[in-house]
Amino acid sequence: MWISKVIVEGGVLDGYAQSFHPGLNVIIGARGTGKSSIIELIRYCLGVKSYSEAAEKSSMEHALGILGDGRVTVSLKHEEQVFSVTRTANDTSPESASIFPQPFVFSQAEIETVGLRSQSRLRLIDGFKPQNAARKSDVTALVAKIQSSTIEISNLVAESDELEERASEKNTLVEQLTALQEQVAGQSQIHKSLDIDRTNLRTMLPDLTSAGVRREAYDRLHQEVSDWERKLDDAFKAIPNPENWPSEAGDEVAIRDLSLLIKSAASSSYSLLNSVEMIKESIGERRAATLEMHTELENKARGVRQLIEQKQKGASELDRKVSEISQKISLLKSFEELKTKRVSRAEEVKGSREILLSALEDLRIERTKVRQDIARQLSDRLGPLIRIKIRTFSQTNQYRDLLLSLFRGTGIRYNDLVDKIVETLSPQEFVLACEKKDFEFLCDNLDVTLDRAVRVAEVIRREEAAELITVDVDDDVQIELLDGTEYKGIDFLSMGQKCTAILPIILEHLEKVIVLDQPEDHLDNAFVVGSLVKSIVGRSASAQTIVATHNPNIPVLGNAQEVKVMDSNGRRCFVISNGSIDEPSIVGSITTLLEGGLEAFEKRADFYSGGNPRE
Repeated sequence: MWISKVIVEGGVLDGYAQSFHPGLNVIIGARGTGKSSIIELIRYCLGVKSYSEAAEKSSMEHALGILGDGRVTVSLKHEEQVFSVTRTANDTSPESASIFPQPFVFSQAEIETVGLRSQSRLRLIDGFKPQNAARKSDVTALVAKIQSSTIEISNLVAESDELEERASEKNTLVEQLTALQEQVAGQSQIHKSLDIDRTNLRTMLPDLTSAGVRREAYDRLHQEVSDWERKLDDAFKAIPNPENWPSEAGDEVAIRDLSLLIKSAASSSYSLLNSVEMIKESIGERRAATLEMHTELENKARGVRQLIEQKQKGASELDRKVSEISQKISLLKSFEELKTKRVSRAEEVKGSREILLSALEDLRIERTKVRQDIARQLSDRLGPLIRIKIRTFSQTNQYRDLLLSLFRGTGIRYNDLVDKIVETLSPQEFVLACEKKDFEFLCDNLDVTLDRAVRVAEVIRREEAAELITVDVDDDVQIELLDGTEYKGIDFLSMGQKCTAILPIILEHLEKVIVLDQPEDHLDNAFVVGSLVKSIVGRSASAQTIVATHNPNIPVLGNAQEVKVMDSNGRRCFVISNGSIDEPSIVGSITTLLEGGLEAFEKRADFYSGGNPRE
């Protein structure tokens, strides 16, 4: 796919309507004639993102300033199919009937700085990967499922801990009950006449205890169903309205089918919501009946105790304590059973999550291997001048920032701690150790006290930290340039050397449209002739290149199939001449407007004969 035409209506470039060649297209002209503006309007129209926030802001302001209240349209051609992408200053995104691969667009400032940011370097390398929307969707789905599982595990573990704490007094209560029962037995020997009353009271206790436990269970179930109802109600409100389908979009038959499916799903959702409401109502009725039964039994037991109290002073209080403690013990036993279920469910979810984590890790390892293959191929083609390596799992900023946000406000001194965590443990290792309460592991690896390890684990086991286990510690790209006899990293290169290292990588994208604005800035002429032009020529047979330049060697030695000469009258910028490099008007413009234009034509014969042109 390539850019076949650009049309501008309104603004400084009003009336611009130029066709482009699938090979090399060069835009020339004096400064201030709109060369860079054409580049930025192409970027804006096609929605191509810049490589930094500052460059994005600058490019957007440039394009909007040139466009004004006008419109830019870029026609794209693939084989015999042509479709248009259009955008005004008020459009938040390009308007197009088709999905299209975005070209690479680089302003001169971006070429200079793209190698300095890890994300930009990675984006440059990832541009060589085949687009795989399915893989991206797989990663997104896996991350969502893993985070959802982690939240469920966090809630289950928190509930288990709470139940364990509530059930912890059971043994003490059993001891108290045993002592009380011994007192009851002693008093029974003294007052055998009370045995019948006590037997009646003991007969009531199982039913009274059961009713109390059942009431607690119904209370918990009622709350859970209420939460379920609320979530279903939120989901029902979020059902999309097919009536919002714009008439201009067409395909009414297909949207009617989708409308029926949506309405059917909505009906099912409504039925489910009604069923849940009926369940909630039924639970409420049963809860009320249980409460009534419990009250009735409690009143009966109170009556028996009062009778016993009349027969023996103090016996009523003793029996009341036995009754209360017996009920508490039964309730705590139910907490123990519930805790066992919650722990079992947490282990089940952990097993499922482990499979998902393994799948996510495999996808990220595969991504790294593809990048390493690309780096090796680029090094082979661009070496020995340029060497490219992939530093695996090196971008820790996202990991560090998330840890900082989690520890902020917790009272834990976290700055040095966060650095130690990032340097020592992967996100998955760290989260799993905190989940398991493996305090020994945390103490040994983070050089912290037991108390501090416990506090750290408490923070990470919260629901808010679920994102941490899937945080992407991405790769980084190391780009080196041979300077004399040693390789230097991109951070230690001069501005011209940075461009020397980055431009050949950009131009190795042999299947993509590349749009460059003045790539020759900061480069010596020997590199422009010996490397840059040859790379551009090597692309021309397979992909389109559009270049705005002041260097005559690019159109002349690059054998440009289309040259556009720009001019300006102070209010508008326009094309005064266009054609191939061999047309007399183009030759005249190059030799007149561009310094060294005549010398470039003199070099041309040597360049294509394999000789050594004069620099």
